[in-house]
Amino acid sequence: MACRAHLYAQADALNVILSKTTVEPGDTVDIDFTLLSAQSKLNKATINCIIKNDNGFERKLRWPLLNKTGVVQLLIDRKFPRGIYDFIFFVQEGIFQVHGKVVAPSKQKMLKAVLINSKGQINLEEVKVDSNSNFVFKNYIFENYANLLFSDKNGKQSKLDIEINAVLDSAYKPIAVAGSRMKVGNEGTSFFSPVLKMTHRDSISYNSSEYLQEVIVYDTRPNTAAFYEENYVGGIFKDAESKSFSLIDDPQAQSSTDILEYLQNKIPNIRIIYNQSGDAIVKIRNATVQFYLDEIPLDVSYIRSISVADIAVVKFFQPPFIGNIGGNGSAVAVYTRRGGDIVEKPTGNYRFRVKGYTPALSVLSAKD
Repeated sequence: MACRAHLYAQADALNVILSKTTVEPGDTVDIDFTLLSAQSKLNKATINCIIKNDNGFERKLRWPLLNKTGVVQLLIDRKFPRGIYDFIFFVQEGIFQVHGKVVAPSKQKMLKAVLINSKGQINLEEVKVDSNSNFVFKNYIFENYANLLFSDKNGKQSKLDIEINAVLDSAYKPIAVAGSRMKVGNEGTSFFSPVLKMTHRDSISYNSSEYLQEVIVYDTRPNTAAFYEENYVGGIFKDAESKSFSLIDDPQAQSSTDILEYLQNKIPNIRIIYNQSGDAIVKIRNATVQFYLDEIPLDVSYIRSISVADIAVVKFFQPPFIGNIGGNGSAVAVYTRRGGDIVEKPTGNYRFRVKGYTPALSVLSAKD
C-alpha cells in the first residue's frame, strides 16, 4: 500500500508517496516527490531526507527536484535491521551551488573551473568574478562527491587563493516539510501508522547546518593502508600485486611539496621529466605511468594539483598491470581521505572536494 505524506500548513507543500510502507529486507521502495507550489523559482530544488529510528540509526540523503518532481529508489539491504523508521523530507530552494571569493591575487575577472565527478567525467567552465572578487559556480548535478579545481584565466594555480561555501551544506529555511514511516519486517507491534505527522515547528530542530553536515567516525585501526584496502579498493586494483604507502601515517608526506616528490623518494627507478611549460611526464623503464584518482584514470597534471594532506593512500603497481587503461605498464592509484580522515579545512587554496547528490538508485544499509 502506497503512503502519501504532506504538510498543509505551508503555502508550498510537499507530496511524498512511498510505494511500500511495510517491506522485507531485500525489497525495493520507490519514492515519488511532488512539490505543490506556484513559484517558478522552485522548478530547481533539493530534497533533503533524514531516515532515523529510536535506536540511534540515522542516514542523511539528498536528491535534486527538477520541475517540482522526482523519483528515486531505495533497495533495502538484506541485512537491514527490522523495525520502524521515520523518513523526514525537507525541500531546499535551488540545486548544487558553490559561492566563492578570490582572496588573492586581486582583480581577477575570470576563473577556469574543472569539476571531476566520481565517474571520471570532466566538466570545464569559465566563471566570471565580480568587482568584489565573488563568483558563483552552479547548476551541476552529480552523484556522491566531486573534485572542484580552479585556476586563473591562464590556467595557473600556484598563487591562487580561494574560499568557497557549498550552499547545499549550509543552514537553510525549508520551503516545505513532509514525514512518512516505513516498517521493515512484520514482527513487533501490530499498530503501525505509515504517516508521520510533521509540523513546521517540528522541522526547526532538524534544520541546522550542524545537523545536516555528515560526519563519519571510524573505529581506531592499526593500519591505514589495510583499512582503505578493505573498504575502498575494488576491481582491478584489489587483486593485483602492489605496494601501498599510507600518507596519513608517514611524516615524510608532510614535507613533500606534491605527490610526485613523495613518490620519487619511495619508488625505485621512477623518472619525472618536466617540459618547458612545467608539465610532468612520469616514466618507469621508459614506459609512461598511468595515474588514477580514486580509481578514475586522470592525467598526472590533475594528480599534481591535489594537496598531499588530502591523500590517504597510494598504491603502486609494477608492470605488467593487467587491465591498466594505459597498457600493461606501471600504474599509481591515489586514494583521497574519507570520513574521519578528511582534513576539516581544505589545505589547498584552489582544489576542493564537494558533496553531490545521493544516487537515484541507492542501497539503504545499516553500514554507511
